[in-house]
Amino acid sequence: MTKVKFCGITNERDAQDALRIGADFLGFITEIKGARRALPFEKIERIISSLKPKNNQRIVFVVSDPNAKIMLNILELTKNDRNRYVIQFHGNENPEELKLIKEKTGMEIWKALSVNETDIEKKVLKYSSSADRILLDTKTVEEKVRGEKRTFDAFDLFKKLQKKHNLILSGGLTPENIEGFLKKLNLEIVDVSSGVESEVGKKDKDKMKQFLQQMTDV
Repeated sequence: MTKVKFCGITNERDAQDALRIGADFLGFITEIKGARRALPFEKIERIISSLKPKNNQRIVFVVSDPNAKIMLNILELTKNDRNRYVIQFHGNENPEELKLIKEKTGMEIWKALSVNETDIEKKVLKYSSSADRILLDTKTVEEKVRGEKRTFDAFDLFKKLQKKHNLILSGGLTPENIEGFLKKLNLEIVDVSSGVESEVGKKDKDKMKQFLQQMTDV
């Protein structure tokens, strides 16, 4: 059964709704500059403290080149049971840094990469040695060629890479298209944010339900 992460949670109500509906992971974006759903760590801590997740439901901290304060906050908040938490890195962290963090914390580590990056296959291979999973952002790529738009998708790339690596599918997922992705790809985890929102930072309970229902029906 494919697991789902609802990312970009910004408030207690959305978090509680997501858990009740059956989310496997809740993603909280830390103080990342320019991220529209980023929260002060103190607010993330308040939301998490109000939750009562089931044993199989986990929290994901989304960070980007985190400073010492952010990492110390995460370690303090998770000290009683780090198996229930994941750190997802989006910055310029190198594999050696991730390996060290994993060794020191014992926490599961995810590394986010985009299919648009140069030498993406080599980067996936490089980070797979230190990250437990690679979150691959497979948003449709549009390029203007001679005044026309050509659309490319990343199905073939994802299929090729998932034969050797633990991948998470992210980017552009909605209740309307998740069925197609599940039928074409063998997915362990999918990551969705804006596709289940009514507006930026506000999750739509009905869309979250629909998303999970579409996954169940496949």
